[in-house]
Amino acid sequence: MIVNISKGEEKMLVNEVIEKELYEDAGDIRVQKARIYVKTGRTLIEKINYQNENNFEITGKVTGQEIYRTHLQVEDSEIIDVTCECSDYQNRYAACKHIVATMMEFTSNYKYEEMLKQKNNTDINKSLRTDSKYGSFKQIVNEYYTQEMQEIEQSNNKDEISERIKIEPKIIYDKYTNNLRMEFKIGNQRMYRLKDLAEFYNRMISGEKYKYGNKLEFVHKKEMFEEECQELLEFIMKHAEIIALVNSEANSNYRYYGKVINENYIMINNSGLDEIFEILKNQQVIFQKEYKESKVELKDENPDLNFIMQKKGKNEYVIKIDKNIDLLRDIEILNGKAYKYIFSP
Repeated sequence: MIVNISKGEEKMLVNEVIEKELYEDAGDIRVQKARIYVKTGRTLIEKINYQNENNFEITGKVTGQEIYRTHLQVEDSEIIDVTCECSDYQNRYAACKHIVATMMEFTSNYKYEEMLKQKNNTDINKSLRTDSKYGSFKQIVNEYYTQEMQEIEQSNNKDEISERIKIEPKIIYDKYTNNLRMEFKIGNQRMYRLKDLAEFYNRMISGEKYKYGNKLEFVHKKEMFEEECQELLEFIMKHAEIIALVNSEANSNYRYYGKVINENYIMINNSGLDEIFEILKNQQVIFQKEYKESKVELKDENPDLNFIMQKKGKNEYVIKIDKNIDLLRDIEILNGKAYKYIFSP
């Protein structure tokens, strides 16, 4: 991004070496997440003190599941200060995704370049304050809380939601590829399948009000979901964020090649199997195998099975269980990272 300083002279708004250093400090994953914040309009610059590409100071606001204030200061081509209110920064005291998003917003949004070309610092910050809906952090919190409560109250008054949202998981096992995946339905009076997990993630992050059908319309806040579904909701959000991140990054570079990860379901790896078992333990869930569905209960116990090994030929043996049922035909053994899981009809 280039700002014209005088005729025939071009200058970068921020020294690209500084950007590179900041992004390397944050790491690829934080940079990719920051890009989503900028693309979805959740990053705002609130204050600019700018001398040149090597000396400047910016303060920003990034809206995720909460609202975070960020600050970045550069002197003589050196990053001398970065701060953010998020837990990632507090744990590392280094660039987080919110700080990176602030830098990206500053360097990629044309309106800040126009301000710097036409106005001094005082006028810039006056314009930013006028452009902003909020005057202080206290106002931000109050406005955020008020809007949320109004949306929930309006929803209840219109009888759009008579009870909290349930999440219904379905585990699907593909015997031939030995793959396990999960699909989800949400609702209360009627259940609706989540057809796009990346879109669901973005709705939850932005607090969007969305209508799935005649029987389900609500503001996407975690408080709208049943208490017993909160862990499962966190699981969905964690994996949906990865899906949204990977597909967003892929589509920016290879937009004609389609999605990298299917957005209809979550593939369950070994560690994911352990995690989802702990979340759904002692619950009944829908289990699909070879297009047949049944309800199974996830139990943390040793199965009551007696195995028999029978000699079939000179160097061949067959493993069977009681009642003379072939183990490999009727029972599936699924491998987690820490445990093995047996599915028996």
